[in-house]
Amino acid sequence: MTHSNSVMCFYLLFNSLTVFTFVYSIASVIANLRLGSESTETRVLKIMYMKLTVLTTIFNTIFSPWLMTIEVMFINAIVANLFLAIVVGQVRFLIIGMLCVVNVVFLFSSCGDVYEQALKTLDSWMLLLHRREFRKFYRSCLPWRISLGGFYFVDKALVLTILSVVVHQTLNLLLTYRSDKSL
Repeated sequence: MTHSNSVMCFYLLFNSLTVFTFVYSIASVIANLRLGSESTETRVLKIMYMKLTVLTTIFNTIFSPWLMTIEVMFINAIVANLFLAIVVGQVRFLIIGMLCVVNVVFLFSSCGDVYEQALKTLDSWMLLLHRREFRKFYRSCLPWRISLGGFYFVDKALVLTILSVVVHQTLNLLLTYRSDKSL
């Protein structure tokens, strides 16, 4: 492995670890903001909501282009490796393709978990809607989410969409492939 390839691998690893760390920490913080009783102070909820909104905005500004690039790269890698595994018949291409599938499922389902946790947390805040000042604040709240390149956000259905694209593209490659042996 050359020096530039190892630097790129470490860059990918560093960014992946940063995204995973952020996603798991913010998902647990969001889950802890759920209401179990009416004794929770609304002022604390408002402050935490604003802090988490700023934090996710900064995260999305920095990492959403990277996540979009990773999505496209993983789709290409999976399609190419699955195609080669079928055409060439070597197991290593299948293993690499399946490792990429596992990474996609793990990365994007954990990013989608942020949005799902945020929806559950905001739904739990409906217990406080009898308070007028909180009702006004609640109407302005949007669920936190991880953005993907500024085009859309990650939810649980994105993993299924990616896998659907992979299957369609692999099948298209297989259907258009013409072996030299058949000529």
